[in-house]
Amino acid sequence: MTAPPGWSVREALRAALVLLLGIISGSRLVSAWTGWQAYQEWRGRDPSGADASLTFAEVDLAIAALAIAGAWLAWWLLRPRGGPPAGTLS
Repeated sequence: MTAPPGWSVREALRAALVLLLGIISGSRLVSAWTGWQAYQEWRGRDPSGADASLTFAEVDLAIAALAIAGAWLAWWLLRPRGGPPAGTLS
């Protein structure tokens, strides 16, 4: 029995891009949650601070959505094409 074949450059790039964009989106979702909590905290005391916190949360959500869309696009565009699996002879 042989070891499974190694990843091709395309597969490694696909996995790296999706992982990187997943990390970015997760980080931005956490930042958006923190911004939402700051908005809730500042809402009654400082309207301008609350508005700023809400704006930061909205921007973080937009960036997270773009990162998720980019990860999906990378996963789709770099998918394996037809033909035999990598590392086989036939």
